[in-house]
Amino acid sequence: MLLGCMRMTCDTPYILDPDVRDCPKLVELERILGDLLADRPQRKIMIFSEWVRMLDLVRELAIEMGLDFAWHTRHTGAVPQERRRAEIARFRGDPGCRLFLSSESGGVGLNLQVADAVVNLDLPWNPAKLEQRIARAWRKHQSRPVSVVNLITEDSIEHRMLFLLDQKQGLADGVLDGLGDVGNIRMPSGRGAFLERMEAVMAGTKPRAPQDQAPQDPASRLCEGLRERHGDGFLALFAPGGADEAFMAVVDASPEAVEEESRRLGDGNVAVEVMDRRTWEMLCRLETAGVLRFSGGDRGELYRSQHLDDGGAAARQRRVQELTAEADRKLRMATLLAGGDFEAEARVPAAEAMTTALRALTVGTGADDPGETAQAGELADRLFEQGALPLHLKRSVEGALADGSALIAASDLLSHARG
Repeated sequence: MLLGCMRMTCDTPYILDPDVRDCPKLVELERILGDLLADRPQRKIMIFSEWVRMLDLVRELAIEMGLDFAWHTRHTGAVPQERRRAEIARFRGDPGCRLFLSSESGGVGLNLQVADAVVNLDLPWNPAKLEQRIARAWRKHQSRPVSVVNLITEDSIEHRMLFLLDQKQGLADGVLDGLGDVGNIRMPSGRGAFLERMEAVMAGTKPRAPQDQAPQDPASRLCEGLRERHGDGFLALFAPGGADEAFMAVVDASPEAVEEESRRLGDGNVAVEVMDRRTWEMLCRLETAGVLRFSGGDRGELYRSQHLDDGGAAARQRRVQELTAEADRKLRMATLLAGGDFEAEARVPAAEAMTTALRALTVGTGADDPGETAQAGELADRLFEQGALPLHLKRSVEGALADGSALIAASDLLSHARG
C-alpha cells in the first residue's frame, strides 16, 4: 500500500490529499501538449494515468487551454458504459475533440488509430500494460508514426522502476520474440523476488547474515522439506544458476497445492520457483525447440525422482491417450448416427475419428502432434513410409477417402493406435 502511495505522489499529492494540488507533471504536460499541437494542429492525443484524480487535474488543464476532450474511466463507475462508448465515438469522429483522457480501462480493447500521440502520466509495474496503452493508437491501418511520451519523476520510486520495466521487457522479448539472451536474465521468485524489487526501488541492500553463523545447506533443507510434505510427489530440484542462486522445484500436485507450496517457500530466504509436472515438461519442450535455455546451458540438477521424465515418453503417451479418447468419442458418434439411418451425417465425425487416430499414431512415433488441420492421406503416407502403419490400413484410409465412408477405417486405426 505504501509503495502505491509513493507512486501516486510522483504524479501529485492531490490523489491522496484533495487540499494539496501541487503537480509538476501538469506544468510539463501543458508544454508537451503545446509542442505536439504546434507540430501538427490536427493531431489527436491519448493521455493515460492509473489514477482518476490525476486525470481530473488534466481535465481542468484542457479546459484552460481550450482543448475539447473525451473522458474514459471505469474505476469509479462514474461514467456508464453507454457514455464511454459515446465518448470513444466522439474522439474518433469529431475533428475538434483533440484529447482522450483515460484510466487503465482504456488501455485494452480499443482501436483508436485516429490518435498519433500517447502521453503516459505514470508507469505501471507491468510493461505489458504500457505496451497495451500504446497499442490503442499503434493499430492496423495506422499510417502515421506514433509519438510516445512518458513522464517520470526524477530520483523517485518511479525513476527506479525503469530498471525493473527494462528487465521485464527483456524477459518478454527473449521468451516470446527470441530477442536478446534469455539465459542471462535473472528470474527470481518468491521472497527473493520481492527483496530484489525493493532493492531496485529503494536502492537499499539486503542485510547479511552474521559472520559467526554456521553455514547451512539450503538445497538439502529444501529437499528434506519437500519430500516430507509431498512424498513421491516431490519429483526434482534444480539450481540452474548455481546452488547460491534461485532453485526450481517440481512436484506432482494440484495447482492449489503448488500455489500453497510457493507461498510457503516464498517466506524463506532462498528464491524457489515451484511448478507442477506439466509445466516442467513444457519447459523441457521449449528447451529442446531452442526457444529458451537454462543459465549456462546447465539445469543444475540437485535431485531427480525416477518418476520424472523430461516431457518425452510419458508426455507422448499421455497425448496419445488423449487423442485416442477423442477419436473414440467421434467414432461412437458416427456409429450412432449411422445406426439411426443418418449415414450422410455420420461421415463427418467418422472422417474426424479416422484423422484423429492417425494423429495419435503420429505422436506415438515421437513426432509432434500435426494438429487439427492435418490431412488424413498425408498422415497415412508418412506413417506407412516410417513402417508405423500396415499396408492394409493405409489402403483402408485411401478407400475411405475415395468413397467418403470412414467408419471401418476409423475403427481399425483406433484399434491399431491403442495397441
